[in-house]
Amino acid sequence: MTQMLASVRNAEEARLAFDGGAQWIDIKDPEAGALGAADIDTVAAVVEFVGGRRPVSATLGDTWRTPELIPGRAAALADSGLDFIKAGLDASHIDETTAGHVRATVATAMPVVIVCRAESPPGPDEIEILAACGVAAMMLDTASKSGPGLTRLITPAALSAFVAKVQSLGLLAGLAGRLRAKDVGQLTPYRPDYLGFRGALCGHGDRLQRMQSEAITAIVGELDRAIAKLDPTPSLEMN
Repeated sequence: MTQMLASVRNAEEARLAFDGGAQWIDIKDPEAGALGAADIDTVAAVVEFVGGRRPVSATLGDTWRTPELIPGRAAALADSGLDFIKAGLDASHIDETTAGHVRATVATAMPVVIVCRAESPPGPDEIEILAACGVAAMMLDTASKSGPGLTRLITPAALSAFVAKVQSLGLLAGLAGRLRAKDVGQLTPYRPDYLGFRGALCGHGDRLQRMQSEAITAIVGELDRAIAKLDPTPSLEMN
């Protein structure tokens, strides 16, 4: 069943997201970019608040084109108590050097989520390479938070195929990228493991503003309704 990931900037927002029904708490600093990294004290405060009751992840910064930075940043969080770390990657082409950086990150012994730029998404071969590196999950997200959202960048067939391919390799599959309530009904039938939200949960739909409890519960309700409408038809596969 598809779950909701809420990206929070501090423990206060983590509490709002938790109380509102978000099933996955993700820590980031929206002021620092699409995957802006929060400081270690913020990570510690959120992990302490959640206390193992939900999965908690943290982003490593906008490393889309600097994969050499990922292993060191992951290692710095090795003792943080996180359940996952999220690393951004331009995965449209993965050479052996980049794959080596991913394998080194996986070797930190913390489950790794590779966040692929929706502006240059991976193909089936790239997905298989990343799976072979030992990552736990893959997701699509927009690197630009001022451009088109995910559903305007990638066709429905391609989104469905991405989810199916990732899940066929035993990984969690996530979708995010300027998602709004109206996108939930479109994306849920592809059966991703989670949908990620930030801006839609904040005042005036602005990811830089504070989260609003009513916005969180609205998205949770939309997801619940969309799940209730699902039929057993499988999604498309990416060959």
